[in-house]
Order: sequence, then structure tokens, then C-alpha cells
Amino acid sequence: GEGALSDNTSATDETFTSVDLPVSGSGKPVQYTLTSADHTTAPSGWTLQGSADGTTWRTLDHRSGETFPWDRQTRAFTIAAPGSYAKYRLVLGGSATLAEVELLG
Repeated sequence: GEGALSDNTSATDETFTSVDLPVSGSGKPVQYTLTSADHTTAPSGWTLQGSADGTTWRTLDHRSGETFPWDRQTRAFTIAAPGSYAKYRLVLGGSATLAEVELLG
């Protein structure tokens, strides 16, 4: 399940199109990291969204044309429009594989 993406190890991976992200700390992350599994199946585009109620989602950061040149590579991204939300999710442009997703306060 979604546990593989937030278990603090890049040894596990998950193929998905959308995943809910756990919120830790203040609940207002300003950065997030994505760790590739196999670089050939890593996503090239995605949207980070936040929601107060899990029904209405707001786009916080959108990326396209991204690359992960290596396997098990962690890349950090600054959230373009950070805010305090109860729920966060990462929506990929298509099915892709990641080893880890983490929100950073």
C-alpha cells in the first residue's frame, strides 16, 4: 500500500498515479522530496495539492519536464504556494514509480 512511500527507506517502492501524503510537524511544509526507484520509471511531471477537508483540493506546486538521472535519487522541490492544510496529495501526470515522498516543514 501507500506505506512504501513514507516508510523512510528508499529500498521499497510504489507505482501510483496519486498518493496521499502524511503531514508531520506544523502542517505547513515548504519543501518536499521525491526519491526515484528505477530512473526509467520515475515521473516527469506532477502536481502537489493541499486540502482542508479532503474534498476541495488546491494546487500548491506543479512540475513538468523533470528528470531523475539516477536510480534511488532524492530531489528536493520548493512548494510554490505553501499553506497549512490538513491533507496533502501528490498527483502524477501518469503512472510512475517512486521510492519515497516526504513533506518538509
